[in-house]
Amino acid sequence: MSRLTRTAWGLSSDTRDQLWRQSANCGPTVAEWFWITGHHVGRNGHVLSADNRRALALCDTCPVLAQCLADEVANPTPYAHIAAGRLWGVQRV
Repeated sequence: MSRLTRTAWGLSSDTRDQLWRQSANCGPTVAEWFWITGHHVGRNGHVLSADNRRALALCDTCPVLAQCLADEVANPTPYAHIAAGRLWGVQRV
């Protein structure tokens, strides 16, 4: 039986999680940081919250950044979020 877990990537099934995610700097305790909901102008004029800026800082030192980028490209989501140190699905302000 698989259960759903909350991650920076949203809800995912334990059976679908790749092993590389275990080495990522992000996880359930900071998952909300990766969803764009803020009010501060950040990289490239996008709207970022303090938590979003913390998420980008985590990405800057993440040991599995390349795997995260490959996963984001292979499994895109339409929601504004941060993955692989980049903003995805974000409109310019």
